[in-house]
Amino acid sequence: MPLLAAGPAAPSLTEPPTPFAPSPPSKVLDGIELRIVRTGDAEADLRWLGRVRRVVRAKLRLWRHEDHAADAALLVTELLTNAFQHTEGSDVGLRVTLTPAHLRIEVADGSPRRPHVRQAGPDDEGGRGLLLVQALATAWGTSDDGTTTWCTLRTSGTLS
Repeated sequence: MPLLAAGPAAPSLTEPPTPFAPSPPSKVLDGIELRIVRTGDAEADLRWLGRVRRVVRAKLRLWRHEDHAADAALLVTELLTNAFQHTEGSDVGLRVTLTPAHLRIEVADGSPRRPHVRQAGPDDEGGRGLLLVQALATAWGTSDDGTTTWCTLRTSGTLS
């Protein structure tokens, strides 16, 4: 799977150990996995979101699922933004997989703190991300240990 690293260190030639539980290979038609290394500069780290959205949109075009590109890009943005803003690990992982029935988006941040839906006030600048995830995704949740937040979009699951 491709490796993407943000920050001063160049990506290594070998991929790091994956923060994700393995998916049953018979159920995954295709996927991408990215790792974003934090730089310590919050603004610089968040600039990677646009690059990651473009990668996800390109993969969806390749899979012939352009109809899900906008929703998937927004879901990726919201889950990654939560990881960058509310955790402090050295890196954040993103996995997007296509199964026969769903597009699954997973963000692993290494933090056992589970995200929760907030009720943002009308003047709050943030706090609506998980409301968007809840509204757009077929389902969403966290791994048993809380280190991965995931969501799904229903698809035909074909690569035609």
